Amino acid sequence: MSNSLQWLHKLRRKKIVVDSLCFTLGLFIPLAFSPFSLHWLIFPVFSAYLLLCLKITPRRGFWRGYLFGLGQFCWGLAWLTNSFELYSNIPFFATLVLYVLLLSYLALYPALATFLAIWLSQKRNGLFLFCAFPFTWLLTDWARGIVLSGFPWLSVGHSQTDSWLVGYIPLIGSTGVGYVAILCSGLLVYLWKKPQRWKTTTIALISIWVAAIILNQIDWHNPNSKEIKVTALQGNINAGIKWKPEQLQSLRNWYSAQTRQNTDSQIVVWPETALPSFLHKETDFLNTLRKQVESHGTKVLLGLIVIDFKSQTYTNSAISLGGERYDKHHLVPIGEYFPFGDFPDWLKQYLFFPVSSIMSGAKTQPPLRIGDALISTSICFEIIFPEEVRKNLPEANLLVNISDDSIFKNTLEPFQNHQIARIRAIESARYLVRSVNTGITSIIDHKGNEIATTTLGKKAQVSAIVKLLTGHTPYTKFGDMLILLIALGFLLISLTVKKYRKVS
Repeated sequence: MSNSLQWLHKLRRKKIVVDSLCFTLGLFIPLAFSPFSLHWLIFPVFSAYLLLCLKITPRRGFWRGYLFGLGQFCWGLAWLTNSFELYSNIPFFATLVLYVLLLSYLALYPALATFLAIWLSQKRNGLFLFCAFPFTWLLTDWARGIVLSGFPWLSVGHSQTDSWLVGYIPLIGSTGVGYVAILCSGLLVYLWKKPQRWKTTTIALISIWVAAIILNQIDWHNPNSKEIKVTALQGNINAGIKWKPEQLQSLRNWYSAQTRQNTDSQIVVWPETALPSFLHKETDFLNTLRKQVESHGTKVLLGLIVIDFKSQTYTNSAISLGGERYDKHHLVPIGEYFPFGDFPDWLKQYLFFPVSSIMSGAKTQPPLRIGDALISTSICFEIIFPEEVRKNLPEANLLVNISDDSIFKNTLEPFQNHQIARIRAIESARYLVRSVNTGITSIIDHKGNEIATTTLGKKAQVSAIVKLLTGHTPYTKFGDMLILLIALGFLLISLTVKKYRKVS
C-alpha cells in the first residue's frame, strides 16, 4: 500500500478530525462562484470530500454531509442577514437566529445526499463514486429548488459559467452540470485510488470534457434573427431611503432623462420598482413620457407596484408604457408574503416589513409583446428558478430580468445573482437584458457572455444590439426531467450488476 493510502487510512480513524475537515472543505465552495469565479475548485473540493466519505456508515455520512453543507452555506449566504434586518423590526441578534435556522435547514440537503449515497452503495465504493453520490446530490439539489418555495442558491452547476462544462447547460441545465462536475470528481478519486486502471478512467474523463467542448459549438437557436438595440438603466437608489417621498421626483427626472437620451434604442428597461410609487399615481407622468419617446420608436419597460382597488391587493409588476403587464408570480417569503399561515396581525406588523402583503401573479402569463420582441419577463429572484424563465419558451425571443439588490449592498449576493442570470441565458439560448437598481445591470448574449455591463453602486446605463432568437434547446423543452431520468437510469443499471470492483 502506498504511503498516501496509509496516511488516508490513519486519518479516517480520527473521526473528529475528519468531520472538521468536511466542514472546512465546505467553506471553499463559495470561492467557486462569482465574484471569485474559481470554478475549478469544485473538483478538488468534492474529490476530497468523497475520499473522506469512503468506507463509513450512512449515519456518519449524514453527519459529515451536514457539516459539509454548513460550511458551504455559512458564509456564502451571509448576505441574507441584510434582508432579515431590513424586512423586520427585530434586533440584530434575532436575525442571526433566523440565519442559523435557515443554515440548519439548508445543510440537510447535502446530509441527505451523502446518507442516501452511502446507504445505496454499502460495500460498493465504486458505485458510490460513479453513480450513487452524483445521483443523490443531483436529486437533493433539485429538491432544494422546489421545497418550501425553493432556494437553489449556490447550486454547484451555477459555478460553471466559465468552465468547459458550460456546453452541457443548454442540454441538461445548471442542475445537470452540477451532476457532471461531481461525476468528474468521483472519477478523479478513482484515478488516484486505482492508478493501475488509469486508461479507462482517463478515457471517461476526457470523453466528458471533449463532449462539453463539442456541445459548446452548437447553436441551438434558429440562425435568422432580427436585431434590435436595447438599453438598461441603473438608478442606484439606496434601499434605506428609496421609499422616502422626497426621492420620487429626482428618480422621475433621472429615468425620464436617460430614456429620452436613448431614443435610438427600441426598448429601454428600468429596474424593479424603479419609482417608489404606485402605477395609478404615475399615470400622467408615464403618459407624457410615452408621447415623448414613442414618436422615435422607443418602448419602455419598467417595474412598479400595482394596486387592485377591487380586491385591495398589490402586485409587483413589470409594465410597458403600451399597456403590457407581467405580475411577479414567484414571491420572496417574508419579503413579499407571509409564508407561515395566519399569525396574529400585531405579530406580523412587529416582525415583518409591510410590503409582505404582495399578491402572486398568475402562474401562466403570456410573453410581453413590445415592438418586435416577445419577452419572457422575470422579477427579482425569479431568475434563480429555471421554470419561471422557460415557461414562456420557445415563444419568447428575449429574456428580461428586473431586480433591486440594493439591500445587499456590496456583498456576494449581486455577483451570485448575476451569475445565475447568465446561466438562464445559456439554458434558453436567448439574449438577456438585466436592469438592477444598484447593479449589476447588464446585457448578456445567448452564450452567457456579458456584452455590456455596469459596476455596483453608481448611476449608469448600458446599451447593446441584441438578437431576437427563436428555437428550443433540449433544456427548455424537457427541463430537469432529462438529467434526472438519465442519472436514475445510470444508477439502476449499475445496481443490477452483481459484482463491483471494491475501492479500498
